[in-house]
Amino acid sequence: MNPLILEKVVSLLLLIGIGYLLKPKFSAPNSTAVLRTFILSAALPATIFLSTIEINTSLNLVLLPAFALCVNFYLLILGILFTPLVLDRKNAAQARALILMFPSLAPGLTVYPFIEQFVGRQGLAWAALADMGNKIFVLIGLYILAYLWVARSQQQNSKIQWVELGKFLLTEPVNIAIVLGMVLATLGLNAGTLPSVLVETIQKIALCSTPLILMYVGISLKLKLLEASKILAILLGRAGVGFLLSSCAIVVLQPTSIEATALYVALPQASCSLWALLHTTKINELYPAQAEQFFDLGFATAMLAMSMPFSVITLLFIFSADQFFYAPAHLNLAGMFCLGVFLLFVAARKFTVALFAK
Repeated sequence: MNPLILEKVVSLLLLIGIGYLLKPKFSAPNSTAVLRTFILSAALPATIFLSTIEINTSLNLVLLPAFALCVNFYLLILGILFTPLVLDRKNAAQARALILMFPSLAPGLTVYPFIEQFVGRQGLAWAALADMGNKIFVLIGLYILAYLWVARSQQQNSKIQWVELGKFLLTEPVNIAIVLGMVLATLGLNAGTLPSVLVETIQKIALCSTPLILMYVGISLKLKLLEASKILAILLGRAGVGFLLSSCAIVVLQPTSIEATALYVALPQASCSLWALLHTTKINELYPAQAEQFFDLGFATAMLAMSMPFSVITLLFIFSADQFFYAPAHLNLAGMFCLGVFLLFVAARKFTVALFAK
């Protein structure tokens, strides 16, 4: 392994470890929520803005968001297919939570730090552009899916709150940073042409983005999780199909830059999104009188919490191996290995169920 890459990997692991050691300091209610809010509302938007204004606006403005959307729909279909393999029919609330969480991506909390550290700011700008497609799916698509799902189950014709949803999208700091950065880049403005005081202020905020994100992962890490083996198998299956999709993307799209290749490999390995969990919470709040929650919040929360360290470890393997995982053949092997472990879990589960049925 390249010593410089090893040094970066150890540094990132130490930041996660520091976050885990600081976990007792964040035991107060809403303390981690405050940290997450600062990351998503200030540190991450500042980093994305600085990278976006430097992007070449003549390249991949449609391809990158379209690729992210393809990843989302691909995982949605496979999530629906995987659900009956790992969950019993009686666990309908868990199944609905799994289907909603499985295709959601949170590159901001997992992929962005690695892209920035190992590929550079140009790669981060490409990742931010691709994330625009993912945001459309997660913030709008999954919300509509959850809303219509519960409305249908209640045999109601509930109206989607389009105005409220539109306000939410327009006021989210990350979206504002992307749009503003793209507008300035289109006008030919960048860090060299903007007022130096403004750029320096944004740069100081952006400096804390990567360490805060990785420390947040450490703080959120839980060693004892609900049904950990089941969720680990699900995440392995998710990673496996992600590797196979990355291989297909590289073969079909034939990227000519290291930034694009890294993005195609890393994006499908992003952790599950917090927004999908928020959708499940909101839907359950609409029908509090039900005998059973429409979405199993405990299962969704455990899946989100476990997906973050799982994604970080997977991305560490990818980027610490230099460009080993940029080859389609190696991605196929990794995908088949992860899927093999997933199928072994499924087979063991079915055998256990059949054994106890006797």
